[in-house]
Amino acid sequence: MLLDELKNYKIYLASKSPRRRELLTDMGIDYELLSTDVEESYDPSMPPAEVVQYLSKLKLSRLNMADYHANTIFIDEAQNYGLSDLHQLRGRVGRKNKKAFCYLLCPPLHTLAENSRKRLQAIEEFSDIGSGFQIAMRDLDIRGAGNLLGAEQSGFISEIGYEMYQKILEEALYELHNSNPETDVHEQRQYVRDCTLETDLEILIPDSYVSNSNERMMLYKEINTLTSDDAIRRFKERMTDRFGPIPPETEELFHSLKLRWLARDLGFEKVMLKQKRLIAYFVRDEQSPYYDSAQFHYILEYMQRHPSDCYMKEEPGKLSLTFGGAHSVADAMLLLQPLVYIPETQNKA
Repeated sequence: MLLDELKNYKIYLASKSPRRRELLTDMGIDYELLSTDVEESYDPSMPPAEVVQYLSKLKLSRLNMADYHANTIFIDEAQNYGLSDLHQLRGRVGRKNKKAFCYLLCPPLHTLAENSRKRLQAIEEFSDIGSGFQIAMRDLDIRGAGNLLGAEQSGFISEIGYEMYQKILEEALYELHNSNPETDVHEQRQYVRDCTLETDLEILIPDSYVSNSNERMMLYKEINTLTSDDAIRRFKERMTDRFGPIPPETEELFHSLKLRWLARDLGFEKVMLKQKRLIAYFVRDEQSPYYDSAQFHYILEYMQRHPSDCYMKEEPGKLSLTFGGAHSVADAMLLLQPLVYIPETQNKA
């Protein structure tokens, strides 16, 4: 019988509940009470406020497990523990070279709250050595990363990734800025936050220039954050000082950044520069106010004045503008520059 088998083992008890101690005593099981740095002051008749205060002092992670040969732990009412507490308690056993076991005792899973069930499933799923990071990310997912400007909690950050979360946040702030009714009516609005570039040209930082792949990745990320010609100039000076004269492929990379800025200001979300052709894709949202803007109407007028230079193509969910003769990034810049709408000089263009 299990009861007889338990009597052959040394039992440690960390519970402050007299009921559990009496239960083990009635079963004839000897046990040793673990120290938790908290005085034996628990009283079942405590008012709720005092119980909460008492529990807040109980530091489960500081259990004094004197026997390092202990290899099994039972956690009763496991659904009431936090994920980090369960992970720390589980680590109290198995400190020697013997296989350890952790048993979580709880009511049937279908009767538990959703978050309690997720915590138990997470502690069961991540049981390998070094799984603390995965547990922390799952805990962040369950409890939520928090609201930037309030107390509302929102989870699922692990499903989209932190960088994507930052990107979504920036896009939301950008939309709020553009929808601000107090914005100066004479200020030219930006309808596209960023423009992507696809090309078959050599636009990169070559291995022969920066040999370390991690260093190149950091440089790419920093280049992507540049927002002005002056910032590009300062960045190029630092690169020259560190790695020597900038190769032509990297110079093209800086030119492509300026091309993306120009295309963004024109209302293009994506630019393809391949096979000596330039294809620029307009805003995908057909309800965007961009299509009522002066910039879009100016592009239509330019097409009417220069029908041989470019043509517009409409496909399901896509509206594009195509140019020929785009042999380089510089050619693409020259093709797009006349499309810029400037109110003071519109009639002179």
